[in-house]
Amino acid sequence: MDKTNTGQDYCGGKTEDGNIDDFSPTIQNAYIPLAGTTLVLEFDQPMTNVASPTGFTITTNTISSTAISGNTITFTLGTLSTFGQVVTLAYVTGNISNTNNIQLLAFSGLAVFNKMTRPTLVSAIVPAAGTTCTLTFSTTTSPMKPATGATGFTFSTSAITSTAASGFTHVLTLTTTVLSSDSPTLNYTPGNVTGGNIAALAAFSGFVVTNNSIQ
Repeated sequence: MDKTNTGQDYCGGKTEDGNIDDFSPTIQNAYIPLAGTTLVLEFDQPMTNVASPTGFTITTNTISSTAISGNTITFTLGTLSTFGQVVTLAYVTGNISNTNNIQLLAFSGLAVFNKMTRPTLVSAIVPAAGTTCTLTFSTTTSPMKPATGATGFTFSTSAITSTAASGFTHVLTLTTTVLSSDSPTLNYTPGNVTGGNIAALAAFSGFVVTNNSIQ
């Protein structure tokens, strides 16, 4: 077999001696995790851990630091990525190689899977006192923001006097006590509510509120 390093022709292949790392390393996965603070590259073979990796550029962002461990390179991003942001990665020949000293080949326009998600409203519950409504959002977007002063919510049976976020919940304080006979619903028009990864909460209407009021 011709072992000349001509690109990614032997993706995932092995030489006659069974060593996959006799070929240039191949990227298996490139993604931004839910938190939006890093970009992760997973290779088909162990990579050499160099102190100052060079050669990578990311569209829409900068790299503040890089860590190499086993088959993985993790970039810490200079700014938080955003939901729906299209991200690509490029590499000009730098100092990245596998543990057999075979260099990573240059590439451009590698699509990066952006795993960031919007917050999703899971439940809205009025407790026995009937004076508040607790909104619980998908835990993957904790902590919800802003801490206070959320805008965009409307409650069908009362005005909202204040809001407070903690973790993946928002508590709405209501002007008018919800009665046990009420059937409240909740609407949201785009305001200032986001998940911890700054992905904006999408508009919704007619969300059925669980009414546990005993008033």
